Amino acid sequence: MRIFILIFLCVQGLCLTPCKGLILVGSGNTPVTDPGWPEGAAGVANAANRLGWWEGPPFGGGEWHFEFNGDTSDFQKAVNALALIKGIPPEIRIQDGMGSSFADHGPTNKQEVAWTFTVWVTKNWEHLYGNTANVVTTDDPNAGKSMPAPRIDLFLHSASRVDFGKIVLPANIVIHDERAITAGVDISKGTVVQARIVDAYSNQQLSGAKLIATSGNAQYQYTNIFQEVMVTNGVARLKPLPPGYYQISATAPGYVESAADYGDYSQPSFKKYELKLAPAGAVTGVLMDEDGKPCPHVHLVVANTLLTNNAPYRALKKESIDTDDFGRFSMTNLPIGTAQIWLQSPLYFQDNLFAYHSVPAKDIRILVHHTGSLTVKVLNKSKAPVQMVDGRKLQVSVHPKGGDVRGSWGGGADLNADGTYSFIGVHPGEYRVSIDSSGAAPKVIQVDREKTAELIFELP
Repeated sequence: MRIFILIFLCVQGLCLTPCKGLILVGSGNTPVTDPGWPEGAAGVANAANRLGWWEGPPFGGGEWHFEFNGDTSDFQKAVNALALIKGIPPEIRIQDGMGSSFADHGPTNKQEVAWTFTVWVTKNWEHLYGNTANVVTTDDPNAGKSMPAPRIDLFLHSASRVDFGKIVLPANIVIHDERAITAGVDISKGTVVQARIVDAYSNQQLSGAKLIATSGNAQYQYTNIFQEVMVTNGVARLKPLPPGYYQISATAPGYVESAADYGDYSQPSFKKYELKLAPAGAVTGVLMDEDGKPCPHVHLVVANTLLTNNAPYRALKKESIDTDDFGRFSMTNLPIGTAQIWLQSPLYFQDNLFAYHSVPAKDIRILVHHTGSLTVKVLNKSKAPVQMVDGRKLQVSVHPKGGDVRGSWGGGADLNADGTYSFIGVHPGEYRVSIDSSGAAPKVIQVDREKTAELIFELP
């Protein structure tokens, strides 16, 4: 069954886990039309030795990735083209191991990725992360940062056909050598992770801080603490991690655990972080409806958290709680700064979803509104319930009569076997309802708070 229910809240960029189905992917070296990259980037992106490309992030786009194979001569050409890019000084990041391909190059083209080129479309970055953009999720590693420079990632290993020592580097390219050998670190037994852990506000080292590796799987489920080490002389270093999926985080007494990284550690490498932990604070308050009455037994969850300087804070665990019999709640492990608190209930909705509350704070009030319900039923010419036409399921779509705008509600779903579908948690108001590709004319209906509106369609 296909079901979607959307609150139209400028959801560009909102995706808490990687979602390849919402990313554009292409193979081969057919030139890609410049969608607004920095001047000169097309000369790197459209090189003849390109294997493929992909564009992300989901729901936003604008971050282009290009994958290449080649030898020292090919890489020198890429470096020369990189140096011609205008604006932010371009970068080269040198990494251990072999490059892995995201794009699908087909069954007859399984060549190694020797280097990649990553570049943003400026307008997309500004829309998602610029000064005028809403912080949709502080879990996004890009949140709160400046637009990255155009960058080549070079993967060096024993069988690499690129001899980096022979590359002539133009003066305007910034080099980041992230190889273990450069840092004097042995990665023969697995990935080595090192971190400096400090207070987010004083930038001072933290007594009792720990660096933690939690093992998991490709579905981003991390359940078992694999290793944890204390900070020594200001730095914590994990013992080599064997190939696998890991989540890296840091914590300290009185501080909120923060996420540093997660993903596939199949290829040994050396990773360094500086992790800034925020002291923990508490928030107490009450959930009230539009009539000023408390809302009992409603589930609340902390969504996004910011430091007092508005820098995003990637708290590892999202605090959540149910309001008590009197609509009151208390959360005690929030990073000091500000936080968004969202409700999860089909009975109420917030019209100030983007509001931030100070942390710590006492006796805050979160105002919500009652929702209604909508039941749609579809009949055929014989007045019998119908779910399918010409071998396909019928789908019902619901949109605000005045159009989809920020803060409005909308939804859609396949009809059930009895020819109906019931939407709950509907914001009160007028809606335009249609049965997609059915030939039936759309209808408008009013949904009122705490009531169920019913609508019947008869197919022509």
